[in-house]
Order: sequence, then structure tokens, then C-alpha cells
Amino acid sequence: CGRMPTPACKNLSYVHIPKAAGTTVTEMLNSCSASLSWSDTRDVVHKEAVSVQKLFAAAVDGELHGWTQISHQWPAMTQRQYMGSIAWDAAVSFAVVRNPFDLVLSLFFYSLEQHCQSERFLHKLECAHRDLFFAPDGRLRPYAPEHRAAFNEWVHAHEARAVNESMTATAVHANASLEPFLVSHLISQAVSGKKNTSQHAWLTGEEDREIIVKHVVRLEDSQKFARWSTCGALLRTLCADALGQSNMSLTNLSMSGEPKRKNKSVHASRSRYYTSSSCDIIRRRFAIDFRAFGYNSERCL
Repeated sequence: CGRMPTPACKNLSYVHIPKAAGTTVTEMLNSCSASLSWSDTRDVVHKEAVSVQKLFAAAVDGELHGWTQISHQWPAMTQRQYMGSIAWDAAVSFAVVRNPFDLVLSLFFYSLEQHCQSERFLHKLECAHRDLFFAPDGRLRPYAPEHRAAFNEWVHAHEARAVNESMTATAVHANASLEPFLVSHLISQAVSGKKNTSQHAWLTGEEDREIIVKHVVRLEDSQKFARWSTCGALLRTLCADALGQSNMSLTNLSMSGEPKRKNKSVHASRSRYYTSSSCDIIRRRFAIDFRAFGYNSERCL
């Protein structure tokens, strides 16, 4: 009898929701792909190792099996359309979500720190306040009461435009001072051609009926997040059959440990920025995320 073929590792699909640990996950995937090696030199196992390296790379830039146009920054529905439903269903798909209160605050600080250093983005609403938050050398200034006022002004400015019934998604995108990702949540319409009206909408199929991503991990659940943001734990998930039946062992690859967060927020607690009115805006506009992912919408301040 011939030897049974070595089981293949499963394909990986990652849906990168903005401001939900995307840099941490994608850098981990790139690092895994670059550092992976196997101690078994049999030809069939070597081919499997190469396949796994491509697996990790594909989740970042979509270069597996000819899916050269797939991006981890595309919603799940778009990725499935390009992959085909059979390949999508066979893959291990995952995404990370975040408490909406923290997501919006993170978006505000990210834009202050990153966008407002470029002349291209100085017209954005928040950039008028960058010097209030950041020193000339780029360091974050100590918290001051004015920070809460500036953040709330930003949230309310987006809300005011969102409730303007004549403000279509196209018009919002044309208004360069607004943040498309946030406005798309507030007006419940896609902006810039992306289906990004909520974190929930990034993960659903046609007509937003159900989540099509197999594993949705809350950023705040540290143990579950570690499973999807460390090389060894993720590899065990993808390659359990291959590892168990081919006597392969891994080298140069950490099999455990805490994920190393990238671009981690360094601002003060959200209770120092939100007010009851800005809490109400996010609570109302992100209601589906609070319900779908089990976040407590009453715990804002």
C-alpha cells in the first residue's frame, strides 16, 4: 500500500477591520512567513512548509492560488466573492473586533498622530487640534481638560453632518474634512466604495443576514486574541492534521506567549474624553456592534 499523503494545512483568511489590532496581526503574519522552518527534510514535508509560508503571506497580500487581487483590508463578502464560496468555506477565516467607544477614540488619535503630520490631511477637522495633543517632537502631551472638549467637538461635528438628510455618501466623501470610516458608521452607508458601515457589516454576507467569518475575536479578550495573533498558536489551528500525522516539528517559531501589540493606544482612559452626549452618539450609531459582539453599551464613562 502506498503511503497516505501528508494532510495539508488549511487556508487562512483575515478580515482587517480598521483600528482593531490590524497592524499587530498583519506584522505577525509577515513575521511568521519569514521565520517559519521545519526540522523534517522529507520532500513532501518541505513542500508543506513552503505552502504554510505562502499561507501566512496570502492572508496579508492575497497571493495564494492566484488570488492576486485579494486584500485583508477588504470586507468578508468581497474576499469570498474573489475566492469563491467553496474555497472561503474551507478556509479558516477570522477577524478582530473592538469596543466601539475605544475604536472611535483610537481613530481620533490615529488621525491626529498620523494624518495630521502630512499637508495632504491638514484640512481634516481634528488637525486643528493636533498641537493641543502633541508636542513639536511628536510626543503626546499630558492629559488636559481641553482634550475632552476637542474630541467631543469632533464627534459632534460628524454626527451633525450625518443627520443632514441631504448629505449622501458621495457628498460626505467629497467633504474632505470628514473621516470616511466614522461617517460611514454614522450615516449607515458605505463610503469610498467599501462596505464599512459597522464592524458587523465587515463580516457579513449578502444583505447583512449573517456573519460569514468563522472566528470573531474581541480585542479585549486577551487569551482568545493571543490564539490569533501569535505564530505558534495560529499555526496549530491551521495545521493540526499536518503536524499530527507527519511527525513534523517546528523550529525558530515561538509556539506561545503574548502578542506584541503594535500602534497601541497611549492616550488616557476613555472616561476622560467622552461626555454623556458623545456616549449617546456612539451608543446609538454603533448599536449593531454592541449587540452582535456582546459589548456593554452602558459602560462608556
